[in-house]
Amino acid sequence: MTKYFLSLITGLFFSTLCHSQELNATVQILHPSLQMSNQELVPNMQKALENLINFTAWTNEFYEVEERIECSFILTLDAANGTNYSGSLQVSYSRPVFNSNYKSPVLNYIDNDVDFTYIENQPLEYVENQNASNTVSLVSFFAYIIIGLDKDTYALNGGQQYLLKAQNIVNLAQSTNNKGWKSFDGSKNRFWLIDNILNTGFSEIRDCYYNYHRQGLDLMYDETKQANAKKTISQSVIALQNIYQKRPNAFILQVFFDAKSDEIVNIFKGGPSMDTGNLVNVLKQIDAGRNTKYDAINKR
Repeated sequence: MTKYFLSLITGLFFSTLCHSQELNATVQILHPSLQMSNQELVPNMQKALENLINFTAWTNEFYEVEERIECSFILTLDAANGTNYSGSLQVSYSRPVFNSNYKSPVLNYIDNDVDFTYIENQPLEYVENQNASNTVSLVSFFAYIIIGLDKDTYALNGGQQYLLKAQNIVNLAQSTNNKGWKSFDGSKNRFWLIDNILNTGFSEIRDCYYNYHRQGLDLMYDETKQANAKKTISQSVIALQNIYQKRPNAFILQVFFDAKSDEIVNIFKGGPSMDTGNLVNVLKQIDAGRNTKYDAINKR
């Protein structure tokens, strides 16, 4: 009887643990220019980061296994000094589109200001309102960015509480000497990423995340709704011109189009035909570095 109850309690514990997982992340660590004398260090670091991301309960919400948010973290180590490492981190996340096998890229962000300390076998644990280490802060920040943006694609401003948690991590990291957390560290870093997302003067970006996905892509499966869905997507992108007019170099525009530019071209090259002249003009203005790419929309 005792064994039965122990098994039951254990089963309930692991069931709760699994369902508390919001993220299903893969971590890859590259070190093309570094020779590692300890051959176990990279695999151990990779496993430690995956465990932190995938086994931390980032929210109080219930996630079914199939609802977990798939994402990837690619860490490239450029330098090492003892237990201190520096390099870059690419964070990618794609959202499933309703009634399809397609996943729409939402975030494809490269952070070039990564520096952290890693000590093998030292536990990595996120504790809210604490800055335990820059390693934990980095991972936790992007975990909340991913969850917040994911929520925003399903409900207007639906990710607010999680994006505020990301901002809180930035605020706590202000007292450290690590790069990427302060406004004066550069114009394209973690500070400015969350600042731009939460900036009420840039509200069109969060409107776009919702309308583009929930009122646009999620309706594309229905042929009778495709024309209106494409129109909604076009309008949501065109509305980003308002951000450009306020601040032409707004970082969030680069972040958005780094993830979305290829998809936008593919959406408007196919499907029901519509007037894309204004859309292309706006795209060329607010994402000028990809002008040639957007010419393909009008060559359908």
